[in-house]
Amino acid sequence: MTFSLYDATVPVFIQLLESQRQLADRAEAHCKEQGMSDDEILNARIIDDMEPYSFQIKAVAMQSMGGIEAVRKGSFSPDPAAYPDSFDAVREKLDSTIAALKEVSADEVNSFLGQPMQFKLKEMVIPFTAEGFLMSFSMPNFHFHTTTAFDILRAQGLDIGKVNYLGQMQIAAG
Repeated sequence: MTFSLYDATVPVFIQLLESQRQLADRAEAHCKEQGMSDDEILNARIIDDMEPYSFQIKAVAMQSMGGIEAVRKGSFSPDPAAYPDSFDAVREKLDSTIAALKEVSADEVNSFLGQPMQFKLKEMVIPFTAEGFLMSFSMPNFHFHTTTAFDILRAQGLDIGKVNYLGQMQIAAG
């Protein structure tokens, strides 16, 4: 069996988005158990000059399905939309991203190979191939933001570990 661009991206995106979805439920329950406001976690940061948990969730959606959509159109620019402002909005962002990724076909993603695409931010334009963009920009950013969201939750006192981050792994049948 040949390993493909689809195999390297979409299943990994879905796996970690689903784990983030479960973590969001745990974070909301933690707030209730500890008498914390939801905003204490939604606005929590590792350090002052870093974006909050709510941004990390926005970013994992932007780097996963947003990366696929960018390759479809040949251009990626950061999404200026607001961050999720409640746990319901976090769940909606994660659920809609997971659902959209489950609709993406392997044939479509694999057909992106070699397609030109670019990253645009104000005057800066960085040229990529589709696979170069997904594997050297979107995927590393996706992992950075999923890890950062996880680390913020740990720092806020959630009793979670690596198994919660990994979610449902792609284990061999049999």
